[in-house]
Amino acid sequence: GGSGPPSAAEVRYRAESPSIAPAAYPVRGMVGGTVARDPHRRRGIGTAGSGLATSGALVESKGGILKNVGIDSRIADISERSMRTRPDRGHLRQIGLGNFFRASQAETLGITYDRLRRLEAAGEVERVARGLYRLADAEPTERYSLAAVCARVPNSVVCLLSALEVHEIGSRAPLEVWLAIPHKARPPRVSGVRVRLLRFSGAAWAHGVQEMRFEGVPARITSPARTVVDCFRFEHLIGREAALEALYDALRLRKVTTAELDRTLRVLPSRLLTAALETKQP
Repeated sequence: GGSGPPSAAEVRYRAESPSIAPAAYPVRGMVGGTVARDPHRRRGIGTAGSGLATSGALVESKGGILKNVGIDSRIADISERSMRTRPDRGHLRQIGLGNFFRASQAETLGITYDRLRRLEAAGEVERVARGLYRLADAEPTERYSLAAVCARVPNSVVCLLSALEVHEIGSRAPLEVWLAIPHKARPPRVSGVRVRLLRFSGAAWAHGVQEMRFEGVPARITSPARTVVDCFRFEHLIGREAALEALYDALRLRKVTTAELDRTLRVLPSRLLTAALETKQP
């Protein structure tokens, strides 16, 4: 009642009384949530009984999202966005990404370019060439070069010596990736891998072509029978000895039959192979 300073008992009463509530003010960056502010509290210093820690206090908004109070949001942002879990590489594979992929392929699976850049910054993916990425934990296999090239040039067909190697026909170990593209297509730029380029058109582009995956990368490749036929059609590129070896080995290992070769020859004729089938027996 007097004008003098309050007694110790009055101070305790005011601190404990719920009728003397501290003023409330909105938290910056928070929708609908408030925290209690002690009018006697100096900037940056918490007071006993104020219910607010000096830094790092968590306050719940109406939406139930935790916000950080007392710490610069640029340093400690625990908002809903930052609390999302980082996508792991297993998830990236589950949605259809192979070990190698292009930015456009990732976008069709819901991964925007900005998100791809964040994944790169987080070490989840690596940029290996212009427009070409790989999962950071991808272990190189014997199909590493094929996967990289097919990811970079999706509109292509693995053929000739590379197809022989995949089908395990013959003994040739190509030093290049043999790849066919449409007749009028622009030559692709592929860095880091040597590519031997051919051009197919008409029936040669579609007949006897199978779908396959290399390290999770979708690709197209000539079938065993088509590959053997191509070895004779392009004998001037691989040599007669390699073509004959492919024929004899494919028949011996039962990778192909003479009936399959005959059907392919009706679409893509080769006099050299026809003659070899008539005069040579494996």
